[in-house]
Amino acid sequence: MSQFTHERFFSLDDQNLDEPSQRSEEWFRRRKNKLSGSKLSQFLFCRGNDDRVKFYEEVFEGRKKDPFTEEQMGWMEWGREHEDGALEEFLNRKTDIIAFEAPHIQHNTINWLSATPDGFYQIYDETSEDFEVLEEGILEIKCPAKSKKCNRKVTYYYVPQMYLEMACSDKRKAIFISWGPKRLRAWKLEWDAEFWKVLSRMMDTFHRTKSGATYEEFELCQVELRRACHKVVDNATPLGDWDLTDVIEE
Repeated sequence: MSQFTHERFFSLDDQNLDEPSQRSEEWFRRRKNKLSGSKLSQFLFCRGNDDRVKFYEEVFEGRKKDPFTEEQMGWMEWGREHEDGALEEFLNRKTDIIAFEAPHIQHNTINWLSATPDGFYQIYDETSEDFEVLEEGILEIKCPAKSKKCNRKVTYYYVPQMYLEMACSDKRKAIFISWGPKRLRAWKLEWDAEFWKVLSRMMDTFHRTKSGATYEEFELCQVELRRACHKVVDNATPLGDWDLTDVIEE
């Protein structure tokens, strides 16, 4: 379970959910042989049919991935180490938001799809005497390790991940948080049915890699998906751009 604490954050334990926490042994077991949210960015980086088949076998057939380099391992660890701090800074600045740890979520109709958002959020009416939820959605937090700087806009190759997280959890909004040691930015994404059609075509085509789908079909879906991702990025609503240098000095 998450060790993060904040007066407006609720862990799986706080929610009385008996679910495995992210990166636990059981969590990895549930994701085995499934196309899960964090894997979708690879759609945009496959180069040639060999890449496509290799990725398919890694997802659905248990083929071992190439080992990460020491440098890559360091980047991943750095990003994980700072996610809780990024969420804390975001909650401290958006006082109408409550955050919840999210479990692994199986898609309700397609057994080979699943996702685990970094969290869920609710926006409540601070002026109301009664607790009134105005909006809810998923949270995705990224801490770029190579640059050590937050992004200037939503990272396009994470858009498919957020859409699968929304689809599996039946949410229609997402908040993307990008954190760097000196700056924090956040944006909101609204569900776009046309983007989901594009992503669904790609996922279906990929799933048929060894049952009839040609590389040319995959390549066409790839071009279409990349274009659609950039459109979603362009339509994202900025929620804030915060200087964190005062936090570092404290």
